[in-house]
Amino acid sequence: MESRAAALGDRWLLCSDGLTDYVPEAEILSILSSAEDVTKAARQLVDVALEASSRDNITAIVCDVESGAPYETAVPVLAGAAAHRYPEVLEAGLATA
Repeated sequence: MESRAAALGDRWLLCSDGLTDYVPEAEILSILSSAEDVTKAARQLVDVALEASSRDNITAIVCDVESGAPYETAVPVLAGAAAHRYPEVLEAGLATA
């Protein structure tokens, strides 16, 4: 495990090996630096991994470090089997394990 200080303007990626094992680091960096927002960056990363025939689960969480910005609660988005398995959990606003 590694700890790093967040700096204003940073864009952070938390992802599974379903992304990093199938998409070159240079392409990941290019997408992270060019996407206009975090939602589009995460979606594009998952799409590129799928296009690269990733057979693993693919998770990409992207966030921007902003100072003084008000918090907004993110709306969870599930796709595939998870979308059908947990709709009542999403409606209740609870996390799943």
